Amino acid sequence: MERVLTKEMPPEKELKKQFDDFTSVEKNQRDMEKHRRVAIAPNGSVVPEVPKSLREYIMGFCTERGLRFESELIATLTDKERTREIYEKAFKRKFRDLGEEDRQRQVEEILNEIEQALNEEFPGHNVLLNTGLEVANEDDLKMLHKYTSDLDDFIAYASYLRERNISVGANVLVGAPRVEEPIRKALETVKFAFEKMQADKILMITWNPVKHTAAKGLYDQGLVDVMSATESAEIYLQAKAAYPNKEIEPNRMRSHVLHGKHPNFRESRINTDERKQRARENVRRIAKEVFKLN
Repeated sequence: MERVLTKEMPPEKELKKQFDDFTSVEKNQRDMEKHRRVAIAPNGSVVPEVPKSLREYIMGFCTERGLRFESELIATLTDKERTREIYEKAFKRKFRDLGEEDRQRQVEEILNEIEQALNEEFPGHNVLLNTGLEVANEDDLKMLHKYTSDLDDFIAYASYLRERNISVGANVLVGAPRVEEPIRKALETVKFAFEKMQADKILMITWNPVKHTAAKGLYDQGLVDVMSATESAEIYLQAKAAYPNKEIEPNRMRSHVLHGKHPNFRESRINTDERKQRARENVRRIAKEVFKLN
């Protein structure tokens, strides 16, 4: 959290101009019309990383055009006391020169803003908030150093939003590094999102070795590989077959081009018709077991 806090946001006029510039691009207009939403991806939380004035401006834009306002929220931020602990710790690390009184005041302002957004601004206004579920396995969440490894936190988050007439979204990380049986885990996470969280939508994201992360270092050493496009696509197709009436969006990152590039994985690269067919059949077999498909 401390990495995304900032003492000063750009002026309100500049923020709105940036949004206006984005919406004036013809391609973006087509995308909004096609998907019927405007999605903002802040660093973990829609509040306060997206200031109230900008949220209201974008939500007004969405209301006028019948679009959904879509963003993200850390699951535990629906718990006020845990939110206080998170932000107090973040402020102490990020802004060490702040006095106790100023820090407490700023943390309280953030708490009030989150409460207002979730209880006044968003309810009943065609809003969907995604959260980073990633992998529905508590041991894997600990290994990935998630802010919570308790799956009950995601269930509580979803219940909190539904009670306020806010739609629930969950991000599913496909092929997370060092996760054993990644295909099965991805499918199990889809099942958890729809059946335990009762999510309205999931976003399936194939893991990408992002620069300056520990996992990128593992990828460079040939200790982990990126999942193939064949497997990722089949996971998506099997999820759609299991939940045909649910909204499932695949992330379009081109991470698949990195599959099998390291010498350690070239021999097992899924790059022939025969290997692709075997990979698809393997995903289908696992999906049958996870989803109890006929």
